[in-house]
Amino acid sequence: MKISGFIKSFPILSAFLVSTVALGLFYSYTGIGGQPGLSAGNNTAGKYDSIPGKSRGSQDSLYNALIVSADKAMSEKNYAKSQSDLEKALLIKPGVQTAKDKLAKVKALQAGMKQQDESVQKAIASGDAYFKAKDYLNAKSAYQQAVSLNPGDAAAKEKLQKALELLRSQKAQNTLFDVAVAGADKLFQAGEYARAQQEYENASKLLPGDPYPKNKINEIIKIQVDKQVKEEEYAKAIGSADKFNLIKNYQSALLDYKKASGIKPDEKYPQDKIKELTDFLVARKAVDEAYQKAITLADQNFTDIKYADAIKSYNDALAIKPDQTYPKVKIKEIEGILARIQAAQADYDKYIALADSFYIDKKYLKARENYLMATSAKPTESYPKEMLSKAEKMLTGQEDAMARAAEEQYSKTIAEADKLLGDLSYEPARAAYSKGSNLKPGEKYPKDKIAEIDNILAGALKDKEEQYKLAIATGDKAYANKVYETARMEFQKALTVKPNESYPKTKIGELDKLIAAESKQKAFDAKYANTIGNGDSLLMLRMYLPAKTEFQNALKMKPSEVYPKSRIAEIDLALADLDKQKALDSQYGASIAAADKLLAGKSYLPARNEYIHAKNLKPLESYPKDKLSEIEKILADLVAVKAVDDHYRELLAGADKLLAAKSYDEAKTGYQNALGVKPAEQYPKDKLAEIEKAQADLTASKTVEENYKAAIGKADQDFAAKNWDLSKTEYLNASAMKPSEQYPKTKIAEIGTLLDAAAKEKAIGEQYAATIARADQLLADKNYETALTEYQSAQKLKPAEEYPKGKIGEIATILAGLEKLKSLEAQYNGLITKADKQLAEKSYVAARTDYLSASTLKPQESYPKEKIGTIDKILEDMAAAKALDDKYAGIIASADKLLAAKSYEQSRGAYQEALTVKSGETYPVEKISAIDKLLADKAAAKSLDENYKTAVANGDKFLGEKNYEVARVEYVKATGLKPGEKYPVAKTAEIDVI
Repeated sequence: MKISGFIKSFPILSAFLVSTVALGLFYSYTGIGGQPGLSAGNNTAGKYDSIPGKSRGSQDSLYNALIVSADKAMSEKNYAKSQSDLEKALLIKPGVQTAKDKLAKVKALQAGMKQQDESVQKAIASGDAYFKAKDYLNAKSAYQQAVSLNPGDAAAKEKLQKALELLRSQKAQNTLFDVAVAGADKLFQAGEYARAQQEYENASKLLPGDPYPKNKINEIIKIQVDKQVKEEEYAKAIGSADKFNLIKNYQSALLDYKKASGIKPDEKYPQDKIKELTDFLVARKAVDEAYQKAITLADQNFTDIKYADAIKSYNDALAIKPDQTYPKVKIKEIEGILARIQAAQADYDKYIALADSFYIDKKYLKARENYLMATSAKPTESYPKEMLSKAEKMLTGQEDAMARAAEEQYSKTIAEADKLLGDLSYEPARAAYSKGSNLKPGEKYPKDKIAEIDNILAGALKDKEEQYKLAIATGDKAYANKVYETARMEFQKALTVKPNESYPKTKIGELDKLIAAESKQKAFDAKYANTIGNGDSLLMLRMYLPAKTEFQNALKMKPSEVYPKSRIAEIDLALADLDKQKALDSQYGASIAAADKLLAGKSYLPARNEYIHAKNLKPLESYPKDKLSEIEKILADLVAVKAVDDHYRELLAGADKLLAAKSYDEAKTGYQNALGVKPAEQYPKDKLAEIEKAQADLTASKTVEENYKAAIGKADQDFAAKNWDLSKTEYLNASAMKPSEQYPKTKIAEIGTLLDAAAKEKAIGEQYAATIARADQLLADKNYETALTEYQSAQKLKPAEEYPKGKIGEIATILAGLEKLKSLEAQYNGLITKADKQLAEKSYVAARTDYLSASTLKPQESYPKEKIGTIDKILEDMAAAKALDDKYAGIIASADKLLAAKSYEQSRGAYQEALTVKSGETYPVEKISAIDKLLADKAAAKSLDENYKTAVANGDKFLGEKNYEVARVEYVKATGLKPGEKYPVAKTAEIDVI
């Protein structure tokens, strides 16, 4: 290291060297202390000549002076100066070992002193921390350590003195504090909480920093608050129970009386009420079961359409519970059904009587119409259906017989006409041909013969006037007899004779209108009957509005008809009942929606009114009742919270006022009370800390001697009372105040011996107390099994104690009750699980039985009741669907049978009827299409036969008249119609030969 750098590292040495060098120069020029003229380059100074310009003698003097100064500084413990002087000396004589050893020693001493200073500062810092925490005993020890390390440290001595003074004051306070706490504890154990609180407050004033009296005060406040809350809860439970009892809500009343009895087990009133209500509910349960049994039987009879039995069972239920509305509603419903059944029976009897009368008179078409009306009145009756089938058969037979008779009469008439024509009896023949044409208006042969005769007669008549008159007369006669087709033909003939005459044209126009009107009336009647049938089908399905529309349409067609009017009136009654129910449902739904909205917006009282309104609309609904219970609980909780807040604010206001007046003890009590009401609030905690600081400042002035005496007095008192720990603490405190006193030390040793003997017993006591505390907490948390184990452990520790025995018995009773509840819950859940599975498997009756059993076990549960309602709806829908399917299947079977019997028109009508029952089915549509095709084919075949016969007859006629060309045309026409027939081919060949 360069000398310049070394010098810069020691500013004091640097200044010294500068002055020394200057002094050396001075010596050089004056000759003091050495020879003048020596330079740094001369070697006469030898090994000591380390400073330029200095003689050996002057260097020795300076070195020795520095060594003396260093030794003196070392003896005075001024190690810094000693080190500085030695370092200067070594600059003069770097090789002197003695100076080096001295320097090493000084540095070692300086390092030790630094370490000592650090220890002193550390001890003082520790003492300051203890002092700040008001732990004066430990603060005193720390300050004592600092003074022992550095007896000359005045600050440490001052701090030690202050700690000793405060410690003496604190010990005196401890004595009074322990006396006050012991008295307070006795009062607390005796349950004299107000006096105990006052004593704890006195103790807390003595030692504001000790948490024990504060904790006990908070405990007392909690006990008092709990007691007050308990009183309020009891009063609230009793009030609620009395209210529920008054409005006959016995289950809720019983629950609240039990709650009150749980709060105050010794109170007789709730116990009497519990017994009274239990006896009443047992009796009412029997009534409820009898009522439910009657209702179940009535509902089953209603489902089975045993209306008389159902009314009897509903009346039985009313006899048990006259105030119930359900059986009254069902009786009214049955009476309505019976009234409709009676009306239907009257209609049925009327239509059956008419139908039977028409059937006897062989008026099968009329009979058929009335049997259909009877079936509409009572669709389930088989008699009109059987008679319908018979009437259909008779109609078919009657039509066939009439057709055969008509065919025979026609053939006979034509044969007679042909004979008369052959005999040239033209007028009689013409009359006979006209008769035949009337029998079969579609036959061309008689018309042709009439035309032939007319031609013959026309030739015989002298002029067209007579021919015209004859046609007009014949037409007028047929018109008068309502043989409209014949009349039209005669008027057409007259018009052929005299095309310009207006009379036959007028008559033909009139006849066209009459014929069209007659056809239209038939179509109108058919449409009316179809509309009535549609209305009856829809009414049977309870499709009231579509059915009413059909009957209204029918009434528009025939305003004077009574039947559609009666049906419309019946539908209006049914719709009125539905509208009433719909209005009730709408009103209930609106009230529930309004209540839910108000409840969501926390408008509890308006919501409560709406739920009450909804409950009055539908007393059997559980939802508004549940919501009312929910609102009652919310309102009760709000009242309790407000009461706590008001009490807390009142306590704070009083405490703040007392603190402002510097009434610290009273203010402290107020803040502690407020903290007991709301333990989480910070404000009272801050104020209590503020008070403690103020009180600590007031008590800091007491003398150590007073504190020592108080500590010894308290220690002696605790020693006499065998409060060893408290006594030892006090003797230790006293010994700390006066370390030279032997008395507290002797007592401390004596207490050590006694404490060892008591330690084992104390350990058992602490273990017992901890076990009891855990057991109590577990019991409060309803962890009964673990609590039972803890109480049993506590009993083993102290077998003579009654408390754990009582708790063990209490838990055994609770566990027995829980086991019973668990069994009931398991039974209920088993039934629900089984019923849910059966419902999922569509075993509806079995599921309903199990849901009903579950509901009996837990009547308050809504789930099984909802499921029973769902199943009832499913069974009702299944019954309706089955009835519809059965009706459809019956109609289809009848239609298939008619189709097999080739009764195409009747079969087609049956298939159309099936479509009115099930409009979406394709089978009837397919069958109707098939029948239409068969009928069309049949009509085409018939038309072909008729055209063929006409062509052959015309060919024969013209051949007989030797009109060969025309005859040949007719035979060729017949061959074209039926190519396989040989007759017209042979006749054509015959004509070709001619």
